Amino acid sequence: MPKTYRERFKEILEEPRKTLRFYALGALLFFIGLGIIQGADKLFQPSLEQESYALLGLFIGGLGFLLAMLAQVLLIIQRFRNMGNHHRNH
Repeated sequence: MPKTYRERFKEILEEPRKTLRFYALGALLFFIGLGIIQGADKLFQPSLEQESYALLGLFIGGLGFLLAMLAQVLLIIQRFRNMGNHHRNH
């Protein structure tokens, strides 16, 4: 039976390593998007094609930013949930 969104969210909240993977993926997408924007600026003359590549880079970079920020918020929530627990689970 497929997992619901709530079950997946709870699973991610309970395992910081999964959240860190989301953070790393978001950062990677952000820098790929930034690279596409820089490449479009340096490689193409001002045109609709350059703007299209810049828009693609903006979309990928924005998606990466949002994913990284979501992961950061989840890490903060995990810290609050684990506050007061003196033993750690590794």
